Amino acid sequence: MSEAKPASKHGESKPDKGGEVKHAPDVKNVEAVFLGACVVDLTSYADRFPAPGETLIGNDFVMGHGGKGANSCVMAARMGLTCGLIAKVGSDKIGKDYLQYLREIKINTDHVKPADARANNATANIIVTKKGDNCIVYVPGAAALLLPQDVRDAEQMIKNAKVLVAVFECSRQTLLEALKTARKYNVTTFVNAAPYDPSMTDEVYKLTDILCVNETEASKLTGLKVSNKTECQAAAKALLAKGCHTVIITAGSQGACFCTSANQLLTQVPAERVDVEDTTGAGDAFNGAFVYHYVRHRDVPLADSIKKACDVATITVQSPGTQLSYPERADIPESLL
Repeated sequence: MSEAKPASKHGESKPDKGGEVKHAPDVKNVEAVFLGACVVDLTSYADRFPAPGETLIGNDFVMGHGGKGANSCVMAARMGLTCGLIAKVGSDKIGKDYLQYLREIKINTDHVKPADARANNATANIIVTKKGDNCIVYVPGAAALLLPQDVRDAEQMIKNAKVLVAVFECSRQTLLEALKTARKYNVTTFVNAAPYDPSMTDEVYKLTDILCVNETEASKLTGLKVSNKTECQAAAKALLAKGCHTVIITAGSQGACFCTSANQLLTQVPAERVDVEDTTGAGDAFNGAFVYHYVRHRDVPLADSIKKACDVATITVQSPGTQLSYPERADIPESLL
């Protein structure tokens, strides 16, 4: 599959490159390792969400690369971070094409393996309204076959990295294996607790240095309502009590807030106001941009890294698609790098 969309109001198609594509240059010494899924996004654009039982005529359709873990990895790589990914792709053509695409954009794919079983690649059926809101049905497919052994096979890559980035796209056992491996080598762990998975126990959070969630996920994880600063403060404290060191709660157009175990006073970070076309993948872009700044600018205040990550995510919501909306390094303002 090519990372291209059909000719439409959202942009012109890009033709596939002919011939065999060479593997990416050597990127074995990665700065960040991402654990997650490689998902094919099937995105329909409509004026609104359909009602139950309703067939709604849409305005456009885009197919592209997605998956929370892969999205964050791609965003960080486009900004200039050397990244590796641990994932399973389908044994079908779509999975093989996704793997080749990752190689083309210079991501270490030593531990992105086709599933042994005849499994289809993971897919996400997405509906985006004219207001930019979205809803998603995710079918894991091959992504669900990522096992603890796959993480053990990647131990050396994790050992040499500065940060491990994980999402809830794999089993608890696989996630714990990755977090324990990172902790063994004093590698910073960044966990985006999405999509929400009630099977994840507090053991996950005790192995998490930086936890990032949106308001919905914070509410589900704590059982608390999260819709204003006071409620965010309470939820953040409850999440810190689970054992993580830093909690970031993202709030879309409202930016983000954070607190740490050393300073539990909530700090708010605003986002720029822009015209929104499609918010799909914006949270993942935030994660990738934050990790880039965390690794490359360790001496700056946490609020500054979060602010720049918000600003990068804001760029992505002004264009359609998931990774399709992620800017290349040359298109990102120097102030955000």
